[in-house]
Amino acid sequence: MQSSIVIVNNNTNDQMQDILSSGTYPYGFVANEATPELCAMTILVNNVNLGCYNITANEFTMSQIEADGFMIRLVR
Repeated sequence: MQSSIVIVNNNTNDQMQDILSSGTYPYGFVANEATPELCAMTILVNNVNLGCYNITANEFTMSQIEADGFMIRLVR
């Protein structure tokens, strides 16, 4: 089952790269197929694999570091 997430992107700096523009996107979780596997499940947002994820009381991170990609850190 897929759910949706609402992204509000407030970046106005053209020098900084955006991962997602403002909008509503589908998201879901899939088994990690990367080797070596750093986590069992990864998160897909708008059918883009954003990597391993971790949720704490004040922070949500998504990391593609096992594939030399981005790390996204959202702080409450």
